[in-house]
Amino acid sequence: MNPKIKKAIILPIREIAYRFGFMHIFYWADKRIFELGNIFIMPAWWYIGLFHVCMWALKFRYAHHAADVVIHHIPFSLRVRAS
Repeated sequence: MNPKIKKAIILPIREIAYRFGFMHIFYWADKRIFELGNIFIMPAWWYIGLFHVCMWALKFRYAHHAADVVIHHIPFSLRVRAS
């Protein structure tokens, strides 16, 4: 199976298991994600474009929190390349 698809499937399983307290499923999913390594689900141009949109949105006071949250969900290596 494609590693990107595998990660896209396992990430929500991990989050739901944590929220509902199914720790054995959470640790299973966390181990599988760790084994996959550093995989970006979306293409790099998407993250870089999103970074630039968020930096533009920081000009507006009401968008500070949302832009900050989105920026910190972008992988660091791509944030550095975009700036």
